[in-house]
Amino acid sequence: MSQAESVLLTGTSAGAVGVMLHIDKISNQIEKAGSKAIVRGISDSGWFVETEGIRQKGSIQYWQVNRTISSDYLDQFSENEWSCLYGANIYPRIKAPLMIVQFYYDNFQMQLNGIQVDFASRPIHVSDERLIRQIVNQVTSSLSSLEAVFGVSCIGHGILHSTELYTELKVQEVSLRQAIQCWIMDECPRRNLDICESWAPILACNDTCVKLLQRSMQEWSSGNWNGHYTTGRTWWTTPRP
Repeated sequence: MSQAESVLLTGTSAGAVGVMLHIDKISNQIEKAGSKAIVRGISDSGWFVETEGIRQKGSIQYWQVNRTISSDYLDQFSENEWSCLYGANIYPRIKAPLMIVQFYYDNFQMQLNGIQVDFASRPIHVSDERLIRQIVNQVTSSLSSLEAVFGVSCIGHGILHSTELYTELKVQEVSLRQAIQCWIMDECPRRNLDICESWAPILACNDTCVKLLQRSMQEWSSGNWNGHYTTGRTWWTTPRP
């Protein structure tokens, strides 16, 4: 580690929240150990937004927040302690370079809000159109001011774990792999955000996502299945029925 020039801390879903909560502490520990390495973080699909009805009290213990996060930050959320886990609240206090990777239509976010997702018949089943609109608007508005971000107008949860998504899913003709390289090398724009001309409650506007969805569903129906049930939101390893 003493010879390292760069350290990249990554996490997806719960791990993405962990990156945001702990990256500064890890950076400080590495610096105290005598390393001059630059610590950067990538938080993939952990940028959840707070909506009515969502409570994550159990998550406070899961991430051991009380042991690792400064009391002055936690004191801001004394009445609603779970609010300290939301990206929009964590991000302003982070000092280390951080890239946020997020689907606008995050599958897990939808499930937290009680919205049922039916991948067998269509990319998303709209059980509450008003709530979906609220979630997507909150996500897009909170991402717009971030320094480094890769925002995808698509249904999904997690990109880093899939080579296919990492290389083929693109925002404004830029893949996540390219965006990360640009961010680390500081050679091109750091903000890559899908901008849709109109709000789409059923299927979002990212064309590369649609193509990946169509391809995966064709493979599924033809029997040429590659081991991953790819349905436009995330790549699950699932036994074929």
